[in-house]
Amino acid sequence: MAKINKTLMMFILIVVTICFSACSSVRAMTVTNDDGSIDELVYISLDDQALSDAGYDNVDIENLQTDITTTAMREANAIVQNFKNRIDNQLLFTTDFQTRTALIAIRDGLQVVGSGWQNNTYVIGLRFQNSDVYRYYYNITDTTTVEPENEEHFLYTKVIYSGLTMYVDYSDLYNNLESEFNAKYPEFIDSSSNELLYTYVT
Repeated sequence: MAKINKTLMMFILIVVTICFSACSSVRAMTVTNDDGSIDELVYISLDDQALSDAGYDNVDIENLQTDITTTAMREANAIVQNFKNRIDNQLLFTTDFQTRTALIAIRDGLQVVGSGWQNNTYVIGLRFQNSDVYRYYYNITDTTTVEPENEEHFLYTKVIYSGLTMYVDYSDLYNNLESEFNAKYPEFIDSSSNELLYTYVT
């Protein structure tokens, strides 16, 4: 059972797509990697035609990309620093050696990841070293258990398991960037439509 759960967790994926007018887009993806780390990535894609229609020339686009990069890095670094500060505050009142060791490992288990601009797309994200760091960051606990439901059919029994997933909401980084860019660039950003897709493979 543990092996099945491990395999399942390796392939859990959430994609949140925010549709922009004129095909510019921001997408958020949460991926569990093979090594157990979890990436919350925000993809910012700019559409040349959308920018042209909004009155942007090449210099404006370069300035826009620089501003997006600066804003994204600032927000991501602030999230990591706030997380470290939160744990440092707890360490001030923690004397137990094992608890301190665990908290320090969790504090050091969050970092910023990303890429430069490629094909008018920029990727910025947070990497959680493992699910313990992720769950601690979002205050996710295992206090709720749900008994499976059985549905008897002619040739088989369908067993339904219900419960909270780790990925219960949009990421903090996505929320911060979506709000910021929507306010800064309303001329070609329209976040009125969104879709949440949850996919897993066993």
